[in-house]
Amino acid sequence: RKFAMIENVDQNIGRLFERLKASGAYENTLVMFLVDNGPNGVRYVRELRGAKGGVNEGGIRSPFLAHWPSVLQAGATSDRVVAHYDVLPTVLEATGTAIPADLQLDGRSFLPLLRGEHVAWPERAVYLQWHRGDVPVRYRKFAAVEQQYKLLHGDFESEMPPSEPEFELYDLQADPSELNKLAGDKPEIVARMKRDYDAWFDDV
Repeated sequence: RKFAMIENVDQNIGRLFERLKASGAYENTLVMFLVDNGPNGVRYVRELRGAKGGVNEGGIRSPFLAHWPSVLQAGATSDRVVAHYDVLPTVLEATGTAIPADLQLDGRSFLPLLRGEHVAWPERAVYLQWHRGDVPVRYRKFAAVEQQYKLLHGDFESEMPPSEPEFELYDLQADPSELNKLAGDKPEIVARMKRDYDAWFDDV
């Protein structure tokens, strides 16, 4: 079934490109392809741990492809951390649409990264949280992902444990497989990232 889905996506992107070519819009149309999470079962995710429903890299890191022949150079890549809420400001910049002054967006345009430009990409954390129901629970299956460090808690399914949860800290640059727990060695980074997560949770 998964191979049939890949074939379905491939055929329909092909149909989209043929229609764009027929209309003369192929060269100047930005097409983006992305998915929302990792696989919903045991599948190939390189050396990464996890799958859909979890907050390890295998469950949250996903591909993003962009195609815009008149603007983007084929084969350009970037390792900067971006998220789904960065897509809107990226599209707005790509279309030359100004963001209304009274609209506050969480995301940031990554159009310069798509163009392959060497730009300063300010450090920030991307926050992800998985929960069931309508009421999010602080620390329940969450990840705070920076360019180097990642703080997470992901080991309970229904209710918060009665005691303080055990946070995990990983260095994604050195350990993308999330095998070497660093929370005990770097308590100051855990405290900073937990404080920033709390501010994000309170805001959202």
